[in-house]
Amino acid sequence: MKETQMLCGKLAKNQFLIFLFSMISCVGFTQGIPCDELKYGVYEIYENNEKVGVIYRKDNLQLEDYLDGKELSPTKIREKDCYFYINSFEIKEAIDTVTMVVEYKKIKKNYYTFLATPKYLDIDYEYKGEIKKVGSDIEPDILEIFESLEKVVNKNPKFK
Repeated sequence: MKETQMLCGKLAKNQFLIFLFSMISCVGFTQGIPCDELKYGVYEIYENNEKVGVIYRKDNLQLEDYLDGKELSPTKIREKDCYFYINSFEIKEAIDTVTMVVEYKKIKKNYYTFLATPKYLDIDYEYKGEIKKVGSDIEPDILEIFESLEKVVNKNPKFK
């Protein structure tokens, strides 16, 4: 009888642990960011709750259009384990050689905070902000720019 009670106690404890592990796994999964949400579309970028520009993403390329009037700035993106590694497509200044690692946290549907830090430099710098996905349809004129950039990437192995 005592052995039966001990066996039932162990089974109940194991079932509870399995249940607890399952719940923790489910909660962790639902709070994670499906990285695909961040790979394609149109995003507004904010600093200190003020819109500073728009980002267009298509696969491994990104176009940045800031409200300060500068021309569109193309960048290359690599994603690994939901970290985005961003490099300038064209090197015009020394800063353009820096690889930035961007980590996103989902706040609510289509709204994320981000923290960008330099990958290979030992400096105390970070760039914080928010992005809001405002659409999945990219304007035809922006798609044409992406197509021309993709041709450059496909012809030049250093961009891959």
